[in-house]
Amino acid sequence: MSYSVNQFGIIFIPELDKKNGYKTIAYDVEKDELIKINMIGYFILKTIDKNPRISFEDLIDRLRELEETKNLNFLKVLSFLKKMVRQNIVVENEKN
Repeated sequence: MSYSVNQFGIIFIPELDKKNGYKTIAYDVEKDELIKINMIGYFILKTIDKNPRISFEDLIDRLRELEETKNLNFLKVLSFLKKMVRQNIVVENEKN
C-alpha cells in the first residue's frame, strides 16, 4: 500500500504555514467539511505530498529524518493516516 495526498484536500503555502506554527486546515471534498490539522499532522501530510505514492515504511523513515517528527510513534502515524483516508485527505494506492 502506498499513500498520496488528495490535491483538492490541502494546499501548502510554506511562508503562511510557518507563520501559523505549521497548523493548517484540510478540506474533505466529499463531505464538504474543514478539518483542523496540527503540526505533526502537517509534517506527515507534507512528507506524503513531497513523495507521492510513498509506502508506509518510507514515510516513517522520512519522518524520522525531520526534527519535528523524529520520535513519532509509528502507530500514531498509522492512526492518523487511517483518519485522513476516511476524511478523503489521503488516498491509499495499490503498491506501485
